[in-house]
Amino acid sequence: MKVFHVIDENSLFKDHLEDQLLRTDQEIFLIKKNRFGLTYVSIFELVHLSRLNEKTLFVFHEVHHLSLFILNFFIRDFLFTLSYIGHEFYSNFISESAFQEHCLNKSPLLDKKFYPSSKSSLSRVIKDYLKLKIALFVVSRAIAITSLTQKQFRILKKIFFLKKGYHLKTFHKMSRAYFDEHEYKENLFEQKNGLTFLICHSATDSLAHEQSLEILRKLSMNAPYDIHIRGFLSYSGGDESYRDNLESTLIQKASDFSKSISFEREFLDRESLSQRLLEADVALFSCFRDEGVTFLRQFVSLGGLVCFNKFSINFSFFNSYCPNKTLSHEDLFSINLENILEKKRQKPEIKYNFLNYSEITDLSLFRI
Repeated sequence: MKVFHVIDENSLFKDHLEDQLLRTDQEIFLIKKNRFGLTYVSIFELVHLSRLNEKTLFVFHEVHHLSLFILNFFIRDFLFTLSYIGHEFYSNFISESAFQEHCLNKSPLLDKKFYPSSKSSLSRVIKDYLKLKIALFVVSRAIAITSLTQKQFRILKKIFFLKKGYHLKTFHKMSRAYFDEHEYKENLFEQKNGLTFLICHSATDSLAHEQSLEILRKLSMNAPYDIHIRGFLSYSGGDESYRDNLESTLIQKASDFSKSISFEREFLDRESLSQRLLEADVALFSCFRDEGVTFLRQFVSLGGLVCFNKFSINFSFFNSYCPNKTLSHEDLFSINLENILEKKRQKPEIKYNFLNYSEITDLSLFRI
C-alpha cells in the first residue's frame, strides 16, 4: 500500500512532518488551498494519484472537510485517516464558546468575565450546522483519526452519537503530531522564597490572561512565598496597540500582589527562548483548548511545571504526556512551596504512548 501525507504547501508543520518521514517509504503530497478548501487542481491531482496505485492510503493534515466530502465521490475505495491538531477540530465539531461555557460551569475557581464572549448570527449558525453535517459525514468514512488527546475523541464520539443516533466506529490514536522531542536540561534556578509563574505565550484573548492573574491573586492571600509573573506577548493576538493596552492592564492588576511582573515583546530564537524559560517555575494557563503545546513542551523539558484547568484540552494532553510535571489550578492551593520545587527538580517522566506519523504504515495499529 502506498501512503501519502497530504498537507498544505504553506503549512507551518510541513518541515516537521518531512523530518518524521525521512526514514520511511511514505511520501508527502503538497496541496494548495483557498478559502473553500483544496483548489480544483489539487483535488484533480489527488484523484489522479489514487489511480496510479492499486491501493492508496491518504493521511490528511489540516485539510478542509468539504474537500474530503468531494473527494469521496471521485476516488474509488477511498482510504484515508484524519489528523487533528487544534483549530480544524474546534471549527468543525464543537463551538469554542460552547466548550468554554461547559468548562466554566464545572470550574468554580474561574469567572466568565475574564473570557471572550461571542454571539452567533443566524448566518453563522447555519454555516456551523452545514460544516458539522459535512464533518460528521467525513469522519464516519475515515479509517482512523489521530489527535492530541483522548478527550477530543470522546467529545467527537458524543457529538456524533447525539447527531447521528449511532456510535462512531472510526478507530483513534493519540499522536505526538509534528513536535520535536526536547532534550531534558536540569534547571537549578530557584527564587529565594518565591515562585515565578509564566501566564502566557501570546497575546491571544482565549488565553484569559486576567483569569490567570486572578488565580495568582487568590493564591497570594495565603501563600508564604513571593509571586513573580512573566509572560510572552510577542506571538499573535492583535496589533501593537492592543498588546500595549494588554500589557499595561496586566501590570496594573498584578502590581498589588506580585513581587515583580514583566513581559517579553521581542521574538526570540530558540536558544534565547530556552534561557528565558529557565527563569520560570510554573506555567499557569487558563485557556480551555490546546494552546501553546509546543512552547509548553519545551518548558517541561527544561524542568518547568505546567498548570491548567482540569477540564481543558491542555490538561488532558500534558497529564498523559508528562503527569509528574502537570498540575490543575486547584492543586496550587493544596501544595506547599517545597513540594512544588521538589516536583520541579524531578526529571520529566515522558510517556511515549503517542503515535508517530511514521508508524502509520503499521495498519494493525488501526485494526484495518
